[in-house]
Amino acid sequence: LAARPRRHARPIRRVYFPPAVHCGVCAAVGVWVGRSGGNLLKEVIVYMVSITKIPARQWAEMVKALPSAIKEEVMSTYDMILQEGIQKGIEQGIQKGIQKGIEQGIQKGIEQGIQEGLQQGKEKNVNEVVLRGYQNGVSFEILCLLTGLSEEEVKAIIAQHGVEKDKG
Repeated sequence: LAARPRRHARPIRRVYFPPAVHCGVCAAVGVWVGRSGGNLLKEVIVYMVSITKIPARQWAEMVKALPSAIKEEVMSTYDMILQEGIQKGIEQGIQKGIQKGIEQGIQKGIEQGIQEGLQQGKEKNVNEVVLRGYQNGVSFEILCLLTGLSEEEVKAIIAQHGVEKDKG
């Protein structure tokens, strides 16, 4: 006989059951789990939560229909699943916040670096004008007008660089 081609498993689709069906399923699961132990109940609940689109209000109604011993187990499992979801959400939020903070910090650093670079370039240019002008005999008054600096600032730049006038 020829071998049949393998069928690939279909992805699980989320299904929506009417509340009456859900209550019937929960009741059947409750009886079954009551006989077999609580671990299976957790697995069934996790499975049902993952494949169904049951609103929280309907979950509450279904849980009310269960016997009290099973109701406690269902609620603790539901709380556990909810807590895991909250924790994952918090972790994702923190990661996004960190990433956004890094991006903003980089942008602010770039902007600040540009501003500092422009300021340093301007200061260097003003210093060169003062030094060249002084070496070529330009008066302090004109150097102040050209650079926008006070006479004291012009003299400080000249003194700092130890420049002497050309004697030519």
